[in-house]
Amino acid sequence: MNDSYKLTSFKLLIILFFAVFSCTADRKLNNPKENLAGMQCEGIDYYVDDICESEKALLDWAAAYPKYRKLTDLTRENLKAIMDETDIDHAAAVFYHRAIIDPTNRKLIEYIFTKQNEMLRKTPDYTKQNLMFAIAPGMFYKDNTEVDADGKMIRSIVRAMGIQDAVIPTEQTGTVEENGAIICKFIKDNESKNGIIIGSASKGSGDFKKAIELCGNEPHFKKVSGWFNFGGINKGSLVINAMMDHWLYSTEGKIYFWWKGYNWEGLISMRGGENAPLSGELRIPKDVIVVNIVGVPHSQIVTKRGRPFYDYLAQFGPNEGLNLLSDSFIVGTPLYPSWRNDHYFAVPIQEERIKAFITYIVETKKLK
Repeated sequence: MNDSYKLTSFKLLIILFFAVFSCTADRKLNNPKENLAGMQCEGIDYYVDDICESEKALLDWAAAYPKYRKLTDLTRENLKAIMDETDIDHAAAVFYHRAIIDPTNRKLIEYIFTKQNEMLRKTPDYTKQNLMFAIAPGMFYKDNTEVDADGKMIRSIVRAMGIQDAVIPTEQTGTVEENGAIICKFIKDNESKNGIIIGSASKGSGDFKKAIELCGNEPHFKKVSGWFNFGGINKGSLVINAMMDHWLYSTEGKIYFWWKGYNWEGLISMRGGENAPLSGELRIPKDVIVVNIVGVPHSQIVTKRGRPFYDYLAQFGPNEGLNLLSDSFIVGTPLYPSWRNDHYFAVPIQEERIKAFITYIVETKKLK
């Protein structure tokens, strides 16, 4: 193996690591809507703003597709079967369509679309309710400024609603077990709050899942009133397995993590498959209100950063870049599918819609 090949392999590995875990990447985090330039895209259908003719055709086909009429029917095997019968975009369209017609999801979606219009006139003020919105940040959140791994944008929105915000001080590359314990301690240390909404994305969601396993039955966990789960890795990612299984990438990765002072065990704690740290079923405590937002991209609108991982996972089925869509929904909780977004959510979600999600958690909790 010549030196040039070794150098090229190392550079590719660094790009892979940075892109997956939200560091300063060589790949641009672009808004993939630019790929729709020149298409006729107007009106709202299937809850998609400015829907393009090709997208509507996909979703019309999915609406008429006779198999797997329930979201819970869309196992990994069944989504793969749809993809093999058609292609990855038609399989993703079936997932999206079944998500928006699911009665529980439909109720949430209708609430969000109604409430976001109210937000244009008046933002609710929850100052007197003594609430906290705490982010369980993504991997490399201290080094990351491009993809908002510590939720600066969302935290600024909740502050405007009179809710205190915080970043849970998890380790950048801590294992899900270590970070889960830190989250448990944070919740216990903030028992004076009337309610804590946990916001999380990517690995932060896996960290919070582990926290639920560790302390979800403890008395102080009752202060957790909601979970705003945004593109979370809740069952691990097979992308990590691919890195682990390639001897060159694994060796060079360990060297890179050592060089940067990162914890390699934190990376591999995110692996997928049986017997992985995140493979267990997610059991939500009964009083926690969940909003689970899942990106559902089609192949034409994947970010440049997410493309290598999307293409890799495509062999297993439709995906959002790090998660298979079949692994993304949480049984018994509402799912909000975000058409066009991949794992990085580079297609912006309106501020009023974010406020509506938070209001849904706060107001639903008050009714319980």
